[in-house]
Amino acid sequence: MRAMERTRNVDAGSRIGRVKPKTLTPQFTFEEQERRFKARSDGEHRIEQANHFIAQACTEASFDAIPFLPGCWTLELHTKVLQLLDLANENCKEAETQFITAGAKDKAEIVLAAKDATSSALARAEAVRESEIALISAREQLGRAVRL
Repeated sequence: MRAMERTRNVDAGSRIGRVKPKTLTPQFTFEEQERRFKARSDGEHRIEQANHFIAQACTEASFDAIPFLPGCWTLELHTKVLQLLDLANENCKEAETQFITAGAKDKAEIVLAAKDATSSALARAEAVRESEIALISAREQLGRAVRL
């Protein structure tokens, strides 16, 4: 009977209020670790693509300022720059979701920097577009004034 009582009361410590120490870091299965690693690497790839699109958009936006090129702003060039910046913005959003899925909190700064670069490039492109439209309308008004 004594042996039965010992086996029956093995978890007496938990009944009197003892709590097993919990680990602070959650334990993940191998599949969960693989999924997180894949999401993190996909997010890094998306950020690289976004940075590439931003650099390409900035390069193409500066084509009208390079002396040996025609130096003429066109609406086609502007729409191409905006398309590249839209692709960069989509890649930033996708990278952010991938990093959230992966639980990579350390990559938030990289995503924020890419988003800031995209928004500043978009603002610069819109400012150039507005100034070019104002310049074109001023040239037309000057041409009309000369004809009179």
